[in-house]
Amino acid sequence: MSLELVADRGRIVTIAAAGRAAQEGFQAIGGGQPESAAYRDSVRADLLALAGSGRLQVPVARTYQLADAIEALTFLQEGHPGGKIALLP
Repeated sequence: MSLELVADRGRIVTIAAAGRAAQEGFQAIGGGQPESAAYRDSVRADLLALAGSGRLQVPVARTYQLADAIEALTFLQEGHPGGKIALLP
């Protein structure tokens, strides 16, 4: 587990274990937390500028037709895909 491998808890972040993060002294982030919303708000303009200039790169591991969403989910559950998964209409 990361807590045993990293001495500095300030370097550990989770999106799934907010309760444990509070108990163990590491950071939890997520869409519903004010700090996360503030961070997203603070970087949104820069991301939009990068996207508008064509310099924003988002690695896409695979694309799937929307009808194949279950197959895409299975692929995600098998491990880190090395990029985003895109569902297409």
